[in-house]
Amino acid sequence: MGAHLLRKNLLYLSTVDLQSMFTEGKQLTDQLTQDIADLQATAQTEAGEITELQGQSASQQSTIASLQTQVSADETTISADQAQIASLEAQLATATAAPAVDPNTIAALETAIALAKKNTAAVAALILPVPTSIVVTPNNNNTFTPGQVVQFSGTVLDQHGDPLATQPAITWTCTTPANITPAGLYTAPSPLAEGTDIVTASSAPAQPTGVYVTLVAALAPPVSSTPTVASVTVSPQSQSVVQGTTQQFTAAVGLSDGTTETNFTPAWSVDNGSIDTSGVYTPGSVGSYTVTCNVAGVIGTSSGSVSAAVTS
Repeated sequence: MGAHLLRKNLLYLSTVDLQSMFTEGKQLTDQLTQDIADLQATAQTEAGEITELQGQSASQQSTIASLQTQVSADETTISADQAQIASLEAQLATATAAPAVDPNTIAALETAIALAKKNTAAVAALILPVPTSIVVTPNNNNTFTPGQVVQFSGTVLDQHGDPLATQPAITWTCTTPANITPAGLYTAPSPLAEGTDIVTASSAPAQPTGVYVTLVAALAPPVSSTPTVASVTVSPQSQSVVQGTTQQFTAAVGLSDGTTETNFTPAWSVDNGSIDTSGVYTPGSVGSYTVTCNVAGVIGTSSGSVSAAVTS
């Protein structure tokens, strides 16, 4: 029953109603076409300005921010135009479903919709991504030791935080310029004092990014506070000893700091005869001998000869 009434009401749709719908649709289409044309001109101008700014220094960040705001406004306008396109498509659906279909109205709406979609897509393509920031790897708080080499890399992001499809060149600088190459290869100086180095990535007009690098100086070899035994000198040297007598040997100990040591315990030994802990030598057979004194692993020697006792 409801479907019958709807069909009956649609039959009463007059030519005047269809003409009114066509006129309204045509006005909306004309306005939309003009809006899109204006947006195209504005977007082309903005694209040219952004391209020019890309070759300038980061000091123009405020200008870029203004352009980004305008781009955002253009995107909002395009969204509104897309809503109007949806409205036109709804009108087209209504006109197509009418019992008395006006071919001119249908054709006009279809043409307007196709043109609006084409122009909106063209405007959207002209809204260029703006290099805004740089993400550096590795990031802050890296600790390097003398001579350590590390490769830095950077990714340029647009105003939405997305990586640019085509990455621009990055300029690498450092607090100490000689520490980094144009390709971002960093070498910690050697030798170095403890401190901080700053590696900076720049790609105009994106805001430069600095990374702090902590430098740790190499530890010097530990210095012993206690001098060690450097030499042992045995006296007398080349001494001739007669059988049946004794000879007193002594040792002088020199230390690593250039001083001498008097409080030490020597270890005495001899290859011919005997020697006590005090360094008193009793010769053995006639011939040669060598007295050895060991102090903390450092050796001193004295060699001489043993002669026979003279009998009366």
